[in-house]
Amino acid sequence: NHSANFEGTLLFHNYTSYVSWDGQLFTVDLASKKLTNLTTGWKNVKHTINGSFSSDGQYITFMGSQKDIEDWDVFVTHWNGSKWEEPVNLTGPNGKRDEDPKFSPITNKIIYKEDGVVATISLIGKPEYFAPGSMPYFMPDGKSYLFEQAGDIYLSHSNQISKMYSGDGLKSYYPIALNDKEFLYTRVQNSKHDGIMLGFTNGSKSVPYFFN
Repeated sequence: NHSANFEGTLLFHNYTSYVSWDGQLFTVDLASKKLTNLTTGWKNVKHTINGSFSSDGQYITFMGSQKDIEDWDVFVTHWNGSKWEEPVNLTGPNGKRDEDPKFSPITNKIIYKEDGVVATISLIGKPEYFAPGSMPYFMPDGKSYLFEQAGDIYLSHSNQISKMYSGDGLKSYYPIALNDKEFLYTRVQNSKHDGIMLGFTNGSKSVPYFFN
């Protein structure tokens, strides 16, 4: 519907390739259509990708590297009322792959992957480590989380890990919780093209979207 009135802010990244170290973060104000390149306003970071807003919209976490090196870390930037401030490196540089950060939907806790292990960190504090995996995403309770491991999607709930439905295709990745019963994820189809799937936390069969 081209006449729809949208509100809010869209956060996304763009790069020439994952290994090019030239990723940039952008915001789009959906009402005014104003596009802002956040990365060009920062002095000390590069290859900024996979951004996530805090629940109150006052912070953005993302993965990137300090400008003079190539070392994945988790960063956070704060909205000071007029601009996004110079980001703070929460995890390094530490020589480890700190990737895939996502804010909790209820607190300022960030879930991410460090060298193949799911971890969480607060805006001030040390990491806590959990199960092996990548691309973690908090469920609405801020405790349970979805994650990818060896091409499948898993749910960690009350210290119990359950494998979600996969079905036809080659591998799955990047789960995104919609509510406590449903989630989106990417499934590499047998054609080797990505497809977007609707998954269910009770383990029932996923549903492909019509545009796959």
